[in-house]
Amino acid sequence: MAREISLFNTYHQKENRVTNYIGLMLKLLYEEDAIAFRKAVNILLNDSWVEVGPVFRQQTHIASSVPDLTIEQKRFTVRFEIKLSDWFTRPQISAHVNGMPDVVEDDISVLVLLSPEEIKPEERFTEEAEQAAKRGIQVVSTTFQKLLESI
Repeated sequence: MAREISLFNTYHQKENRVTNYIGLMLKLLYEEDAIAFRKAVNILLNDSWVEVGPVFRQQTHIASSVPDLTIEQKRFTVRFEIKLSDWFTRPQISAHVNGMPDVVEDDISVLVLLSPEEIKPEERFTEEAEQAAKRGIQVVSTTFQKLLESI
């Protein structure tokens, strides 16, 4: 059952509490400064470019049309699997990849493996990473330290 991120969570497992507080930290960063949040997310995603929030453009050429003002927001999905030790499993990564939305046009879909030490998903989860890549999904690894530095 999905729960909202909350300062006062009721999780008993340490990993779930850590996950909640990471989500809370990112949510508060977004609410305080959307540009700083975008920068942090892009650092976490190995400098991929994820546009967070609407983009405002004037006189944009679209096919044979030039509307005066365009306000767009690209779709992106970033999902995290968070571990307090290197306990990632193939079935879990495969299930997460299968549950990710396919990338359509300029959409971005990323599964972030977050733990104390960075791993190489393309080597460790070769089959799953290849399956993800065929659908345009990125699987990246990062550390708690890199998360804190990005914020």
